[in-house]
Amino acid sequence: MKLIPFMAICWFILITNLAVAQSTLYGIIGDRLVTIDPATAQTTEIAQISPGFENFSGMTYHADLDKILMVADRSSNPRLIALDRCTGAIEEIGLIDLPDTDLQLIEAREYNPNDGLLYAAGEDTPPPANFFSPRLMIIDPATGNATQIGEINGTCQDESDGFAFTTGATYTMDGCPDPENLYTIDLSTGETTFIGASNVQGTAQVTVDPASGLLYSVNPTLRQLFSISPTDATTTLIGNTHSASEYDGNLVTVMTFAPSLEISCQIDPCEQDSLE
Repeated sequence: MKLIPFMAICWFILITNLAVAQSTLYGIIGDRLVTIDPATAQTTEIAQISPGFENFSGMTYHADLDKILMVADRSSNPRLIALDRCTGAIEEIGLIDLPDTDLQLIEAREYNPNDGLLYAAGEDTPPPANFFSPRLMIIDPATGNATQIGEINGTCQDESDGFAFTTGATYTMDGCPDPENLYTIDLSTGETTFIGASNVQGTAQVTVDPASGLLYSVNPTLRQLFSISPTDATTTLIGNTHSASEYDGNLVTVMTFAPSLEISCQIDPCEQDSLE
């Protein structure tokens, strides 16, 4: 007789949490998974990530899979990986493989909510001889297999340092080398249109807050978080993410917004033996 009321309470808890769900800004500093407060830039450590990976890029939340995906070893042998937001554990999905091309660099990669695809920018010439990524690709999130759909044109160096997608709009950033300029990009052709110059130097990645529509990026050298207007690239300094003495002197390398985990990293209150 207790089963129906208890299940009703459980469903109420789950629906209520979904209704008030908000986004959290996640980031990587060295080997630490952190959250970053978009209002103050303050970081909070969550967990240590799995060893054996480095040079991350393209941290993005894949809404269809409910996973955070990243590129590991981005400037040597780029691999697609999935990151557990609760524990920092990493699952390797596979090499990012473009037919007849030995990819040596993936700079930008982002999930596009408008079509459900993963877009990337890369190149087969390894750094430091070349740190350009003009190849516009889509990547299969199940295998890492890539398909080139065009060449990026019209940015400062005809490449992309980062993508950001909002509902109905697509953006990319690139610098010469700095500061980073903001563009829109036509994903069917790779052609870009200049919006404006931001004040962000040496950005590691750009990501978008789904609630406000603002873009966020970092100057990793100065440990500064910025918001960027998608309409004219007006830039606002939020604050310092951390001091030089924190996180063993490491910098924010990648970041992305993802739905907040209210109770998912804890014991589900509905999973208790109270039906007796």
